[in-house]
Amino acid sequence: MSEPRMTLHAKMLGHGAEGEQASVIIESLLMAQIALVLARLSVPDLIAARPRPVAGLAAEAGANEDALAGRPAGRATRSW
Repeated sequence: MSEPRMTLHAKMLGHGAEGEQASVIIESLLMAQIALVLARLSVPDLIAARPRPVAGLAAEAGANEDALAGRPAGRATRSW
């Protein structure tokens, strides 16, 4: 018997085949969304042209540097 696949959302969705399958689907959709956004910003073309720091890449792509670097939004606050 093989080990269940560990995914980011597996714990949230529960153990077992159904939870694992749902988490794989969710994570696949998230990765597809990330790929789409990067493509729309022409990030692959910019990277292929020449290596550069994230700050320069973000400026050329017209993107937020923290978002492009995958940094969490540190200034988020709760208003409730």
